[in-house]
Amino acid sequence: MNFKKITSLILSALISVSLPISSFDAVAKDNSIALYEATDASMFTYEPGIGGIVITACEDTDGEVVIPSEIDGEKVVEIGEYAFMMHSASSITVPEGVKKICDYAFWDCSNLETLVLPESLEEIGSGAFEGCSNLLEIFLSYNIKTIGDDIFSGCSEDLTVKCYEGSPAMEYVVANGMNYESLGETELDVLKSGQCGENGSNITWEFDRFGTLTIKGEGNMREYGSYYDVPWIEEELSDSIIKVVVESGVETISPYAFIRCENVEEAVLPSTLKSIGEYAFGSCISLEKINLPESLAFIGESAFLECSSLKEIEIPQNVTSLENYVFAESGIKTITVPASVGKIANYAFSQVTDLTIKGYSPSETERFCEYNDYTFEKIGDAEVVIVDSGECGNFSNDDLTWEYTSDGTLTIEGEGEMADYYGSNVPWKDNYVKKVVLSEGLENIGNYAFANLYILEKIEIPQTVREIGSNAFSTCIALKEITLP
Repeated sequence: MNFKKITSLILSALISVSLPISSFDAVAKDNSIALYEATDASMFTYEPGIGGIVITACEDTDGEVVIPSEIDGEKVVEIGEYAFMMHSASSITVPEGVKKICDYAFWDCSNLETLVLPESLEEIGSGAFEGCSNLLEIFLSYNIKTIGDDIFSGCSEDLTVKCYEGSPAMEYVVANGMNYESLGETELDVLKSGQCGENGSNITWEFDRFGTLTIKGEGNMREYGSYYDVPWIEEELSDSIIKVVVESGVETISPYAFIRCENVEEAVLPSTLKSIGEYAFGSCISLEKINLPESLAFIGESAFLECSSLKEIEIPQNVTSLENYVFAESGIKTITVPASVGKIANYAFSQVTDLTIKGYSPSETERFCEYNDYTFEKIGDAEVVIVDSGECGNFSNDDLTWEYTSDGTLTIEGEGEMADYYGSNVPWKDNYVKKVVLSEGLENIGNYAFANLYILEKIEIPQTVREIGSNAFSTCIALKEITLP
C-alpha cells in the first residue's frame, strides 16, 4: 500500500500573509491545538484503515507531538505497529477518535514523559509502551476492552496508571502488580437491556460498554428455537459481546443463547446452573475460558460446537452423558470426565484431533477412547456400574433381558429367542461393547445382533443356541475368538 504525506506550507504561507497579527494571535490563543495539528500534519505518514486513517510513522522531534484527529477529511482511528518506535518526543497526545494502538506502537520512546491517551481507546497491542522508561503517569480509559501482553515492559517502577474500578485496565494493572490511582467506580453505561426469562421478567439481560453481556434473575431462561429468536442477536450485538456473565440464581442457559457470538472470550457461569442447552455456545470461536459449575447436570448437543479456541475443560460430577457434537470441531486438547458419565455419544468430539481424555477405569469413557482411538489417561479407579439395560426377546413369552456395564460387558440373560434387528435399531448400538456374555437358555442370535461392535474381541456361544442370524457379527473387526457349541 502506498504511503501518503500531507504538506501545509501553502496553508501556512496564506495564513501568515492574509491574517493581521492580532487575528493570528486570537486564533492561536483560542484554537492552538487545531492550528498545531494543521501546521504539523506533514510530520505523519499514514495509510487507509478500517473506518479511517492509520498513522504508520512520524518524523522524529525532541519536542511535543500532537497527532491530528483528522487527515484529508478522514478520522484518525489507529496508531500502527512501531509507528513511534524510538521516537525522541517528550510529549505525545493521541486524539479522541483513536480506538486502537497496535503492537509496539511507542516502543522504546525513552524520552517520553507525557503520553495523553483518549477515552475513545478500545484496544492496546502487546508491548505498546515497552521501554518508555521516563513515563511516570498514564491514563487508561474505561472503554478499553483488550490489552495485550507486556504493554509496560521496561517502564519505570514508579509508573502510575490512572484507571477506573472494575475496568479491564484496573484488572490488568492489579494482575501485573503495578502502581495505580483509582478514579472511582466505572460508570458502566448499560447500552441495551431486556427480558429473557421463561416467565418474562424472571430473567433479564444487560449489555454494557465493556462488551459484557450479563444475565441475571432466578429460574430458567426462555427456550429459543433458533439463532434469530435470541434478543441480543436481534439487537445486532453478537459481534460486540466480549464476555458473558450469568449471575447466581439462573438455572438454565437456553439453546442457541450465545451461538455465533464470535468475539466472546470468556463465560462466567454460576453455582446455580443446572443445564446448558443445545448450540448454546456454538461457533464461539474466540471462547478460551469457561467454568462449568458442579451444579451442572446436562450439556446439550452441539453446545460447544466449533469453539476452536477452547483447549481444556473439566466436566462436573453431576453430568451423566456427553451428547453428539457437544465439542465437535472444537480446539479441545484435554478434557476431564468424571465417573458419573455413563454415556459418550459417538460424535461427541467429531473432527477433534490429538485429544486426551482423563477419566476413571473401568468406565464408558475408557471404552469410548478405545473405540475412537483417543488417548485415555487414567486418573482413578471406578466401580463397575450398570450403564444401560432392557429387553431383547423376539416374542412376549421370550424372557430375555440385556445389561451393559461400565467395563464394556454386554450380558444377555434368560430363555427364548432373541429379536431380529436391521442395524440401527439394535438396543445396545450406542454402547462400546468389548465383551459379550450369553447365558444358557438363549435359543438363537438375531439378525445384526452384534453387528458394528468394532471393539468386540471375544464371545462364547452357549450350548442352547441353535441358530445364528444373518450379519450377526458383521464388521466386528476386532473379534479375535468365537467359541461355537
